[in-house]
Amino acid sequence: MNSNTFTCQCESPAMSAVTSEVGRFVFPVVMALGLGGCGQGLIGEKTLAADVQAAPQDCPDPGPGALLFWMEPESLMPGTTWPVIPYLSAMPGSMDPLPSACLTGLEVVPSEAAEISVNAYGEYEIEVTDAVPIGTTVDVRGQYKGRTVRSRFTVFRRDEAPLTGYWRQNDEGCDSRSVIQELVFNADGSFSVTWEPFEVYKDYWGKFTYNDETGQLDLDVEAGNFIAQGISSGTIRLEGDRLTLGTASFGQRFKDAPECRAPFN
Repeated sequence: MNSNTFTCQCESPAMSAVTSEVGRFVFPVVMALGLGGCGQGLIGEKTLAADVQAAPQDCPDPGPGALLFWMEPESLMPGTTWPVIPYLSAMPGSMDPLPSACLTGLEVVPSEAAEISVNAYGEYEIEVTDAVPIGTTVDVRGQYKGRTVRSRFTVFRRDEAPLTGYWRQNDEGCDSRSVIQELVFNADGSFSVTWEPFEVYKDYWGKFTYNDETGQLDLDVEAGNFIAQGISSGTIRLEGDRLTLGTASFGQRFKDAPECRAPFN
């Protein structure tokens, strides 16, 4: 997180872009426009959440839909700083930002899992601590005009969960239709496979277990929009930033296009 001093300018939308470096990958940037942080008069670096003024009275009504901080499961390492911005999801795939200054009662459970602060733009953020065991699932929740906003993340370390993150298959000698554009392994033991990502669309998803010593990857597909033929548990080889398929398979998407067996990075 940039630690420079900023002055909040109400004439232009605030933008926050936070990247979480997790060894091999940078998790997707989370951005929010027009967050209304100027209502708090925050100038300078981080402010303790306890020192933030009460939410203004003119917060817009979010309307019908789900209130959340992020849509996808997040896997965060100790030391990671992550934005906590309220969003309205009125329909699948939509994420409309709400003013961060209108959040009240923000907390993490267990409380020792992360420290809450407010940055120079008036946006809440959390910094994951070392105080909870790896694998702990942490609730982040608050209130927006009396409605609960909630999301979760799982704490992990790269050396204990080397698969965790976003992978993309190379197109080495493969039919472009068969290349998996997004393979995601989360620290909570969930995974998803998508050939052509679009917003929050996934082809299929489920649970996985991985034995780093034997290279055995076990896949348990739970559901999906498109469940490919030939999905099977088996071995993979993980070497630094490269994942190579052994006997494991994520399936064949098209009957007339062979499964792509190229490595992932």
